[in-house]
Amino acid sequence: MIIALDTNILVDLWAATPQGQLNSSALSRLAASGHGFVVCGVVYAELHAVPTITKVALDQALLQMLISVDSSSTLKMWEETGRVHALICQRRRSAGAVSNRRPLADHLIGAHALCRTDALLTHNARDFSDFTTLNIICI
Repeated sequence: MIIALDTNILVDLWAATPQGQLNSSALSRLAASGHGFVVCGVVYAELHAVPTITKVALDQALLQMLISVDSSSTLKMWEETGRVHALICQRRRSAGAVSNRRPLADHLIGAHALCRTDALLTHNARDFSDFTTLNIICI
């Protein structure tokens, strides 16, 4: 099984927080069970903003952890992103909200996980709840 990783999984891991230790244990258990890991292009781009890691260190860490970067996209991914984004925007407009609380990046991460992997590992299952057929693993 290929598992997509949300940005928060790696950020906490590299920040050496207690949550990061839980993330490390979860990744180790999943890897020992034969699961592979991938990040989509959006997650890879977001990881460049982590202040304590350079691009070279980021690439080395992903390579060392056997996490591949999937920078490809498909029309199905974009359609699913658009579907969920439109659904959430409509819901917020109906509630009288002015702006979208969830960024488009979350929708792209969810669509990538749905269309290109078997599951998404995240801390924020709620952010992806509109991807009703997405297998979400929440730590």
